Amino acid sequence: MYLNAIASSFAVVVAHTITNPAQLGITKIGPTFYVILCIVLGIVFSFGVPIFFMQSGANILNYRERYDTKTFFIKRIHKVVIPFIIWSIFGFFFIYGKSDFSLTLKSFITTFLSGSIVGPYWFFYNIIGFYLCVPFIYVCRLFL
Repeated sequence: MYLNAIASSFAVVVAHTITNPAQLGITKIGPTFYVILCIVLGIVFSFGVPIFFMQSGANILNYRERYDTKTFFIKRIHKVVIPFIIWSIFGFFFIYGKSDFSLTLKSFITTFLSGSIVGPYWFFYNIIGFYLCVPFIYVCRLFL
């Protein structure tokens, strides 16, 4: 179990740290070694994100064996939702503060709800949606 978590975490880190070869461009002679390496690493480690989602689901679906639904949501709010909102605020000011973008509450809410503040934060929208569905999935599982 721990080896799977480490392997998928490593794969996610590699996938997030390699450069997108489309951004590098291809020279007139053809792709460079670095571009080919980025493509190969992207393909080899692309399993990381789906495995990470599956492990998150596998570890959370039996939450009722550890604590009740209220405790489940309180833990998720403290560990995921609050840090996500705080880091989104920082991201908003540091990313959009360097441009001519207006730093207003309305623009923050718009970019936050559209998921366009920080690109890699797309994961949080998915995992928070999953957390909201987990109690319903647990109840449905009881009837199967």
